[in-house]
Amino acid sequence: MILLLLLLPLGAGVELLLVGLPPMALGWLEGPFAAGVLALALGWTVEPFAAARLVWLAGVAALVAPAVLALAWLQPAALATLAALACMGGGLVRGWSGEIGAGFVAGICGGVAMAFSPEATPIVLLGLGAFGWRGVASPLGAVRTAMAAGLFDTLGFILAFDSPPGGFLAAAGGRLSIVHVALAFLLLLAAALGWRLEKRAQAWARHAADGLLPAAALLWVALFPRAAWAALAFAPVAGGMLPGRLLPALAALAYALWRAQAGRARRAWGYLACCLAAGLTLGVASPFMAAATSSMAAALLPLALSEASLRLTARAGL
Repeated sequence: MILLLLLLPLGAGVELLLVGLPPMALGWLEGPFAAGVLALALGWTVEPFAAARLVWLAGVAALVAPAVLALAWLQPAALATLAALACMGGGLVRGWSGEIGAGFVAGICGGVAMAFSPEATPIVLLGLGAFGWRGVASPLGAVRTAMAAGLFDTLGFILAFDSPPGGFLAAAGGRLSIVHVALAFLLLLAAALGWRLEKRAQAWARHAADGLLPAAALLWVALFPRAAWAALAFAPVAGGMLPGRLLPALAALAYALWRAQAGRARRAWGYLACCLAAGLTLGVASPFMAAATSSMAAALLPLALSEASLRLTARAGL
């Protein structure tokens, strides 16, 4: 899965060199392949939790979501960013159980997503925050640090080979630049310090460790406000289009809130509901955030159907 994702820009570049297509056509070449990776990655993300026969529904639901279709029509290459974020989600759900390698994979995928488009920055930050949310009850400092390290390594490596026109140290708001590497570095420092703090027996140390990541993100926003604003990429659309774009995410938010109050994995579902609410808020004015939130909502469809199937089976006494 990760190999497919990393080969995406390379394959598109080879096609461009061989065929000699204009840059506008590059997005249409990436689009179908990225859509396939997106569908596979969403299935991989929900595979540990959903019935095997229903996993494929996550990818199909994402590809037919109105917000994703609208984004694919306007920016076909943006599907590659969504695919990278979906791969990050697969690493997150496995890192939640304490797999350090999964955290590093999530960081790599998050870095690839930010390299494709800085619009992915808020979602990557929310993904990293998931480990802090769980860390209050079960320390995940090692996983959190691994993800931050993967993010920093990936962004630094890509920037070294794909610098802005002004050079490696030039700040560019609309594309990957040194300011995004600075964000990853601040997050890595905060995660490493938090990992050290959470080894202490005192409860205050764990809470302080979980507060370091938000503090690092806020410090970056204060230092580079233009880059932070550019990551949101606000582009309001006609109000009549909003219900169709946001309806899947609204349904997913309602389901996540219901699961959170049901008492099973309350912490995970509560954080997911917070992420969906944030995505809905930003999705009103950002087509990319609307599409990303719809993809997140699509991943919940196999879970909801799996639970419904189990409940019906139990009620029927089968």
